Amino acid sequence: MNAISKNLKTNKSDNSILFEKLYVANIKPRLREIMSPNDVDKIRWIMELMQNAKDSLYTSSNLNDQKDVEIFIEIKYNMNNEINEVIFSHNGPPFTDNSFIGLLYKISQDKENSKSIGHFSTGFLVTLVLSKKPEISGNRIDENNQIYGFSIKM
Repeated sequence: MNAISKNLKTNKSDNSILFEKLYVANIKPRLREIMSPNDVDKIRWIMELMQNAKDSLYTSSNLNDQKDVEIFIEIKYNMNNEINEVIFSHNGPPFTDNSFIGLLYKISQDKENSKSIGHFSTGFLVTLVLSKKPEISGNRIDENNQIYGFSIKM
């Protein structure tokens, strides 16, 4: 813990204000762009999610030294043959608390391994071309290596 953290007292209200400001500063400008996606954004989402799945192998949460990640894509259609839902999943290691916060608030995370491709935590935002309110569910791992599930709608 650094000197600033030791002397800084925060409460839930302070944290809420901080996260709101991070959202406005980091995510809101990119959301404006995604509301009118260009051709690259329309196809980029799949590559970004695949990259995130691969990068999960190079995080500190890969306690079992998993070497491969399996990726699953399910597309559901309605009766009018229109895409109704896209489900992307993988069997990679869980989110660390840092990677989870980085995903939600687009806070740049240091790479834990030089094999990791992703950088700046910006790629996931491109998935908003599919849904303005994506649902994310999976596993997180805490500082005691306890794994627990989560589900959140952005």
